[in-house]
Amino acid sequence: MGNSRASAGQGPRRRRDTRRRVRRRYILPDTWVYCTSRTRQAKYDFSAFDAADTARAWGLVVVAARRYGVDVGAWVLMGNHLHALLRAARSQAISLFMQYVKAGLARLVHGKHGTTGSVWAGPFKHSNLCDTAAARAALVYTLRHGLKERLVADPARWYLPNCAEALRGGGRVVGMARARADEAGQPRFRRVKGRLTPVGDYVSHSGRLDFAAWRADMNQLIDGLILDEVIVRAAEGEAFASAVAEGRASPAGPGVPAPGDLVPIIRDHMFVPKAPKTSGIVRCFVARGPDARACLARAYEARREAIAQSEAVMLALAQGTAPVPPTQPVGCQWPPALSAALDEPYVVETFAEIVHPAAMVASPRQSGAG
Repeated sequence: MGNSRASAGQGPRRRRDTRRRVRRRYILPDTWVYCTSRTRQAKYDFSAFDAADTARAWGLVVVAARRYGVDVGAWVLMGNHLHALLRAARSQAISLFMQYVKAGLARLVHGKHGTTGSVWAGPFKHSNLCDTAAARAALVYTLRHGLKERLVADPARWYLPNCAEALRGGGRVVGMARARADEAGQPRFRRVKGRLTPVGDYVSHSGRLDFAAWRADMNQLIDGLILDEVIVRAAEGEAFASAVAEGRASPAGPGVPAPGDLVPIIRDHMFVPKAPKTSGIVRCFVARGPDARACLARAYEARREAIAQSEAVMLALAQGTAPVPPTQPVGCQWPPALSAALDEPYVVETFAEIVHPAAMVASPRQSGAG
């Protein structure tokens, strides 16, 4: 009878190629490379890290840098992703560095939550920074994490690994690395020290690295980033006041509030988010561990309450009244413009960053819920 598709003139059906595609990287040697990687489904797997976990995460970076001969110019770990600025004489060394660090962080997550399965969304992404200006821009972008999200007033205060504090002090970093187990088979850790590599030319007349100039430049850079956020917050307050004045100048008459016209103006203003900040996935919150369901229920209830409060405050401001801002649910924050108008501190944690049980206890290994 023959192939029906061939007889119809459509040609034979091609078999789908199910073979795994080989990911080919092009990493320039002796060039700064910006690397980033995100967790699977954007889960906030690292938000529950404490001081001991942070020290071990730094230990992974120090050990990997020594083992593979990689210069680390910047490094920051957020709740669900990481950023790194790396350089190596061998292109493969950066891939090995990232593999070592990501595998170590995955083990920390599973040990923390008693879970199994994939932690990372896939291989890391990278960009070759072919000149000093590009490398400097990547350094600034990395340092702004935690600050641009308004989670901290100073990036050096971020509770997860962040290179800002080390750069302020001359680049020295200290971490804890795994050592040989004791006689009872319990894991032991040893203290390891390292130093970040300057991104730029800080060589003195004698041909040596000028640590004083590097430290001064990094402090000036970080202080400038902080000042920029203060200026932006002031601009948001002015923009909000301008939107309110525009809404009140409605055809209904001078000084007559027009909430129906004013609220859309405020929402559509460039400094006022049209919707609460959410993850890039369908679900706004993701939790891991034995108490995941209860934790997610609390998160969504707090989010609904925060949205209702924001709407009420926005309407009161539109009508020209001075509302007494209610206390936001733990972890939630006002939109930036409302925060500025109410003279409320904007440096607070978002609930997505703390959506984990207050005390995560060890439990039998299980898959992450949520």
